[in-house]
Amino acid sequence: MNLNTIFDYKYFLYAAATITSCILVFLSSDAENAYTSSRVLANLSVLFLYISLITSALNASIKMYPGKIWLVKYRKAHGITAFLLAAGHGFIAFFYLVGGLSGFFESYLQYQMSLAAGIIAMDILFVMFLTSTSSGMRKLGIW
Repeated sequence: MNLNTIFDYKYFLYAAATITSCILVFLSSDAENAYTSSRVLANLSVLFLYISLITSALNASIKMYPGKIWLVKYRKAHGITAFLLAAGHGFIAFFYLVGGLSGFFESYLQYQMSLAAGIIAMDILFVMFLTSTSSGMRKLGIW
């Protein structure tokens, strides 16, 4: 491993997302901290997901724009970072704010439906995360 690999932007993204998620999970001792931590992780996750998805739209509509090479190169890293942040958000929201499965079944139907939508979204992100690895791409026949 050379220094360019060690100091690559994507590894900083992965580490920052993981460390941020872990710190905010440990700071979520009471309801207000859990709510704030969950919102921070959700907003960061949406931001990185947006950056990852907007790259395709920009490439299709504009031939050259500032930062194109950088955005295309790190598109997968932004998507993986979005998943890591969303996983932290999901953990805090489900276990600290909802109260786990017992809290899920005791909540109102509208709240259950929004939680179910979040779980479906997390499942989609998880599948995308699994298939973004080299071995996942080989199993799909892409590589």
